[in-house]
Amino acid sequence: MNNNLTSAELAVISEIEATSSLLRLVTRLTGLRFAAIAKVTESSWTACAVYDEIQFGLEAGHQLKLETTLCNELRQHRQPIVINELATDPVYAEHPTPKLYGFQSYFSLPIIFPNGDFFGTLCGLDQLPKQLDDADTLDTLKVFCTLIASTLYAHYQLQEMQELTV
Repeated sequence: MNNNLTSAELAVISEIEATSSLLRLVTRLTGLRFAAIAKVTESSWTACAVYDEIQFGLEAGHQLKLETTLCNELRQHRQPIVINELATDPVYAEHPTPKLYGFQSYFSLPIIFPNGDFFGTLCGLDQLPKQLDDADTLDTLKVFCTLIASTLYAHYQLQEMQELTV
């Protein structure tokens, strides 16, 4: 699979029925004011879709230095990262990434294709503390990740079939 975000991938993500509505729903569900879908590879972090009420300044297609993201850590171990309040978080209170980007609350969940390949993350953040570790909330966010993964995976399968017939 291509490591860089292609214009076709960007188009597919934007075509997911109501991607912006899905990200808006993520912000309403969590209380966060920023949510994004990111493609995360061994060498890059690229925003695919963004819902931004805090003027974080990130738009679809923008890249962040991979080493400055918590999504990179998630890519390595594939386990959700959830920070309710940075100041009281035993793992991330002193981590440089939240300080760099100025957030107090954060989540990142993996987007994994049905074949097990890692695509990226669904993530959200805010400058204010938010209660994010509720089991129902996390389960709902995991459903969103599955929806995104299934849609993208179907696109890849269709693209491969079309290439075989050309």
